[in-house]
Amino acid sequence: MITLKSSYRPDKIYGIFAQNLESELLGFMNQHLEDQWKIIDRLLNSTEKGNIVLEIGCGLGFTSHYLAENERILLCIDYSDYVLRLTKRVKLILSSKIQLIKADARFLPIKKSSVDCIFSVGVMNYFRAPKKILTEHCSILKLYGIMLIDVPNKFTFYTLIKKIRMVLGKWHWGWEREFTFKQLVQLTKGLCLDEMDRYKRTPDLPGNVLLRLLKRINKSDSPLFLELERIIPINIGIVFRKNVYH
Repeated sequence: MITLKSSYRPDKIYGIFAQNLESELLGFMNQHLEDQWKIIDRLLNSTEKGNIVLEIGCGLGFTSHYLAENERILLCIDYSDYVLRLTKRVKLILSSKIQLIKADARFLPIKKSSVDCIFSVGVMNYFRAPKKILTEHCSILKLYGIMLIDVPNKFTFYTLIKKIRMVLGKWHWGWEREFTFKQLVQLTKGLCLDEMDRYKRTPDLPGNVLLRLLKRINKSDSPLFLELERIIPINIGIVFRKNVYH
């Protein structure tokens, strides 16, 4: 049996950025927002000003900073002290109104049925029992509230590269898995979540070399890019609405 040696190392992931925070911040944030525009667009269209939005596993919180600028109330959860310290620095530089909370995604310190929208990007893939996590998240979501889940797509070259690096102990994100749309929908069965929308996207990550090249030369709206992204996206996502029953 192959042993996966990788463990989560936020210092390795964010270290270079942390050293050049002030000079690199805007460029890094703009790249992030470009990568996540499909997520941001859906979150803005499915929420209203004054809505309480919770991000699970916020990292540096760039998407949340943007949503807060658009008058949503952002609660941002992460369990890494290193990441939260760095995100506090980002918050100060941007004069952002996000609220940072240290917490485990499995045990959220949030009142039941109190949140209008919950979203997570690349979070469910780090849990071996993600349905338990989703059950917890569903419990704090208001009736008719929105849940957006974005995860790595199962069938990409990026997945292959990731697995190899995990075996070699060079994957600093730690153990993780991937999903198909079918598997993601299966996770929500019995949770009173109705699918509203789904999408595919290709962040600027290694694996899909041609897609990255087209993106870098500003061809991300070309027919070739759109077709390749349709067939082999790096990430997939689904937007759900909480309902009374299924």
